[in-house]
Amino acid sequence: MATIANGQSLSDELPIKGGFIITVDGWTAAVMTFQVQGADGTYRDLYDEFGTEVQVATFTGGQAVALPVNVLGSTSIKVRSGTTGAPVNQGGARTVLTVR
Repeated sequence: MATIANGQSLSDELPIKGGFIITVDGWTAAVMTFQVQGADGTYRDLYDEFGTEVQVATFTGGQAVALPVNVLGSTSIKVRSGTTGAPVNQGGARTVLTVR
């Protein structure tokens, strides 16, 4: 389980426990993007092989969303509301979790 603080767009570290991510009801509508942890412990924005930021479609919360295959090789991620260039601050503390 991880949290995006009120008025922020990036979560704290979220361990990968499965192939789905769930947000709580009340999620401020936005696409979801990711940071993955490198071998040096630094989190970096995740892009695909074409240079496009990896994202899941806009949703409003209370839904289970399949994690992109690009994320599944990491042991932990950070979840961003919005994109690197256009983050969307959440209107309250929002919990995100991964499930099997």
